Amino acid sequence: MAVNDTKYTVGVPLNPTDLPITNQTVIWKATEGAFNIIPSPSQNILTCLAAQAPTAGTITFNIPDISSSDMACLKGQLYGKVSNGSRFQLATVVIGWATNSDSSTRITVTEDLRYPETRLIYNINSFEISWGGNTDQFDITWSQYTVGSSPLTITYCMDYIVF
Repeated sequence: MAVNDTKYTVGVPLNPTDLPITNQTVIWKATEGAFNIIPSPSQNILTCLAAQAPTAGTITFNIPDISSSDMACLKGQLYGKVSNGSRFQLATVVIGWATNSDSSTRITVTEDLRYPETRLIYNINSFEISWGGNTDQFDITWSQYTVGSSPLTITYCMDYIVF
């Protein structure tokens, strides 16, 4: 620190009686010239769907308990795998919203990897998002291709963070 830097003391009670119910972070907010407490950044969340039938159809993935604040973003990795190991597909999913409404929400999906290269599980151009009237959750839907017949199944998991 330079000699003329201002030093601040942040008071944190050692035995508070009214604990917050969520993690919080102390930040310096330059526009106010003061420290503020904000919700802590999210930790990665891994969510998996129950095994899906191997036939063509629409898959719905519910993302619950997201921040209901405006100007937020979700970034995740979506993984699909056929139960016999014959193919898998991995894509990056990025969702941003200005307000919690369908009209302000944008989604991009980029395929990162698939095996074998000539075989698809889902269509990355078919992804859609809807808030469904609830400002704390949304549904991601996409088209799945037929990958075989029963008893084969497809498992989908998404590892994501909201910030």
